[in-house]
Amino acid sequence: MSNNTAQTNGFIIEIIKNSRVKYNAAQKGEILYVVHIYENSWGTEKFIGINGQGDERIATIKSIRFVKPNEEVSFNSAKALQLWVEKTHIPFIFNPRSKSKNGNSHKCSIVGVGHHNWVAARLIRNDAGNLYSEYELNVYQSGYIPLWYAKKLSLIHL
Repeated sequence: MSNNTAQTNGFIIEIIKNSRVKYNAAQKGEILYVVHIYENSWGTEKFIGINGQGDERIATIKSIRFVKPNEEVSFNSAKALQLWVEKTHIPFIFNPRSKSKNGNSHKCSIVGVGHHNWVAARLIRNDAGNLYSEYELNVYQSGYIPLWYAKKLSLIHL
């Protein structure tokens, strides 16, 4: 997997040993809901997950165990996703004008921004924290995008 084909997944992992990442490292024993997977330039596969309080944690492939779907775990992924969106995303109103050939992004007019922007579909979430999937062209809609992406789109200035 390369950075260009990073994907968002929705499964649960358990941290079996402390991870050697610099920032937001997951601790042994934590249960996380995976929101993104990527591979760094050294080839290490990393998982970005959220804990039950909606905080992001990062772990490497060698420090995790995949929780099987039929395993009993006390983790409310819906609540964790909602808390994560509340902490790290901001609401925005957009109007998709066109779709890219591969469907991974939309050219949108965004309320508060004077020009059209290409917006990555994998970064837009609904209020429950799930990926936004109901795009209607030429209709204003609301969604949530990460704070860093809002800065990049010139939606906010901090």
